[in-house]
Amino acid sequence: MPDAVLYVILFGSALFENLFPPLPGDAVVVFGGYLAGVGRLSLTLAFFAVTVGSWAGFMCYYLLGRWLGRTRTHDLLRRWIAPARLERGEDWVRRYGQWVVLGNRLITGVRSVISLAAGFVGLPAVIVSAFALASCAAWNLLLVGAGYYIGEEWDRVLEFISAYNRIVLISLAALGIYLLYRYWRRRHTKLPSNTVKQPHP
Repeated sequence: MPDAVLYVILFGSALFENLFPPLPGDAVVVFGGYLAGVGRLSLTLAFFAVTVGSWAGFMCYYLLGRWLGRTRTHDLLRRWIAPARLERGEDWVRRYGQWVVLGNRLITGVRSVISLAAGFVGLPAVIVSAFALASCAAWNLLLVGAGYYIGEEWDRVLEFISAYNRIVLISLAALGIYLLYRYWRRRHTKLPSNTVKQPHP
């Protein structure tokens, strides 16, 4: 393929991986690093293509969430995103603001939820854009760099990414169970309220 087509593919894979999370966008990013490592593509342009694609995908959902608002976002996406996941992402954004946006690329499984929540919660667009770009750049620098330096052993990076995703998902599940346990324990350890007996006439 011509180089221009390959850069468009890298951009598109990074973009649609954010819009449709099941797509294996990270695998294509690593492979782009490999192509740069063997001299097929420019490392700088490959990194630029995937970073802009990731950032554009995040901002698309941010703008969608801002346009729809909280209620319409929940109503529209409840078929594809579990309400609990959407509420979890919203809670994180309300608590930590732009810092969740900065770390969103490291949190597998809820990237699109964070971008939607950042929109309907009302975080400033300029701040969200800057922090999202920084997050995408850091993550893609890691993936492209790994593909570049490992070369033909680039599939090992994919094994690492899969293991990392499993660890994060298990950790999030464990945290959710722990919080539910604390909530249940707090509800069931409350002392019964004292009742005042009315005197007999």
